[in-house]
Amino acid sequence: MRFSANVTLSREFAAKVYEMLISGVLRSSSPANLDSSRMSGAGVGIYYAESAGVDISTPHGTFSTGGGRSHADLAWQIIAGADYYWNPKFCTFIEYHYLDYTSTQINTNQSRDLGQHLVGAGLRFQF
Repeated sequence: MRFSANVTLSREFAAKVYEMLISGVLRSSSPANLDSSRMSGAGVGIYYAESAGVDISTPHGTFSTGGGRSHADLAWQIIAGADYYWNPKFCTFIEYHYLDYTSTQINTNQSRDLGQHLVGAGLRFQF
């Protein structure tokens, strides 16, 4: 059995998300190794998301979502990371954030949460 479909979006899909989180971070380093430090933390806040309507054309017909939708709800995150100081003014770092947009206002038996795994790394210069 073979299934194939050609899907064409007749309008560009655009979504915007605005968020505001309050986070707390704890940093620690061991006395044996003052060149490195670890951090962990968490945050909670709100988000607002909106998207435009989309028209999808397939060989079997056209599906239209109509006008756009918007939603505001709870957001939370978990943070972890590490720093390594090469000297007192320069360090490298790596961070991990798990960011979750919940959907507590939608009455459904299915999970509608949107989670993001964010990894960042870089250089930090201190003056």
